[in-house]
Amino acid sequence: MRTNIKDSEFQTIGFSSILVVFVMLALSTFTVLTLVSANADYKLTKTMAEGDTAYEEASNRAKTRVAELDRLLAERYETGGMLPASAVRQILPEDMAMETSTEGCLVSFTETIDERQDLAVELLIPQVPSDGFYQILRWQKTTSVSQPDPGAEEPLHVL
Repeated sequence: MRTNIKDSEFQTIGFSSILVVFVMLALSTFTVLTLVSANADYKLTKTMAEGDTAYEEASNRAKTRVAELDRLLAERYETGGMLPASAVRQILPEDMAMETSTEGCLVSFTETIDERQDLAVELLIPQVPSDGFYQILRWQKTTSVSQPDPGAEEPLHVL
């Protein structure tokens, strides 16, 4: 009879030890998963913040260029009263494209956000200003899609 009691004590101690080991493994696994998830969230947040900062910097540069164009248009309007296409072309910076239409002059330019994205700006400058010297038609982030080189291999990032 005595042997039965020792066997049951051993089984009880063995079962509780196995249970403790299993709980510790489960807690360790969840800890590792939590750390991996937190690291991925941190990297995503950092990437998003850098993208937002780059967009805001490009937007500020575009606003500065539009403000300078507004100043030049105001000076030209004070001297002539109208803004024909020839007058707009004379005051327009070289890196701004211009097309004429029935509504006035369409002026466009881009500001670089990063190596894959640009901020496209398009303004309409009427010949006779009514509610300002220009109207913003487009202020849009554009993505340049480059075709992958068929011979180049890109690594597969699983994690």
